[in-house]
Amino acid sequence: MPAKIGLVAQSYLEGVALPQHGSTYTVISHKFVIDTVKEELNNHGFFIEEESYRATSDGAIATGMYKLTHMEDPELSMAFAWTNSYNKMVKFKAVVGAISNVNGAFMILGDQGSWVRKHTGTADLEAKGQIIAQIKNAGAYYSQLLSDKKEMQEVVLTKRSQAKLLGLLFADYGILESTTANIVKSQMIKPGFFYSGGSDTLWAFYNHLIFSIQDSHPRTWLEEQRMSHYIVTNEFELLAPVAVSAPLALITVEEEEDQPELETNSMQIDLEESIVEIEATEISASEDEEQKVEEATEDEVSQELYGVNNTNVETNFSLDIDEEEEEEHEENPEEEEEVSLIEDETEDDFPFASVEEDDDDEEGDLDFL
Repeated sequence: MPAKIGLVAQSYLEGVALPQHGSTYTVISHKFVIDTVKEELNNHGFFIEEESYRATSDGAIATGMYKLTHMEDPELSMAFAWTNSYNKMVKFKAVVGAISNVNGAFMILGDQGSWVRKHTGTADLEAKGQIIAQIKNAGAYYSQLLSDKKEMQEVVLTKRSQAKLLGLLFADYGILESTTANIVKSQMIKPGFFYSGGSDTLWAFYNHLIFSIQDSHPRTWLEEQRMSHYIVTNEFELLAPVAVSAPLALITVEEEEDQPELETNSMQIDLEESIVEIEATEISASEDEEQKVEEATEDEVSQELYGVNNTNVETNFSLDIDEEEEEEHEENPEEEEEVSLIEDETEDDFPFASVEEDDDDEEGDLDFL
């Protein structure tokens, strides 16, 4: 048994004792996942060039990654990865992505890996269906990653701009911890690899990023990869829909209330929730700004109309003007001037500040003509 998180053999994962969580819990064994992935990759004409597995010390949480021979770009090979657990800390997920042949880091699209399944009911059959669906659309996912790479290479990013983006990922989104942030910083100062397009590009920074999290805890590894890709492409408006074939029909099983999934990791969040949170923050800030502008406008109008600050005087005046009355004023400017003189005299006799509401008037409305 390994003493810490690190690479383990396939035989080790297959020998980990299966969990016993009650009758409602459906075991998705590491062996079942490994056998299914290899079988389906072979059925769809993909060949495994390299495979690697990582796990916690007790083998309860594990990840598997398979580098495939399919390669349309010398820097990126197609890959398949999965995460599974026996302790309810992580829900099963499987994705198609790519492995960098330069630094060995894994990359997936931002909307990949958002399918997760609790271990209840027919979870094992649904997991197999998801593996097949991912492999079925492998070509589309891989092509989009190549397209994203090309667009990132065209984005010039100075060291100062890279530092700002690093701060955003660390302090705002919380994707990076201090350790991984320092790895990115070190790579920015002295890159350990050469990336096509040069060091002052978004593509180079993205590689520093995925390289820094390639050894993350198996519980958070795939989620960090996914969110890193989403945030980078979203910040630079590179997101694009991926045309894929319809996934296999999966049976939806009502979750058991007495078997809650433990979500102790802040990174274990769905993409939809991430998008909603980000957009909600932007909308809230926009609404606050609009409200401030509206309040300022109302104060200015009030001061022009009444010569006082409307925050200190309660008003209930109706300033609606009939269109026909407006036309009459335009046609009879002399009459309007006479009315204005009368109003001026009236205001001298009855100053606005001294007007008191009639106690008998329950409405308390004052109409000015």
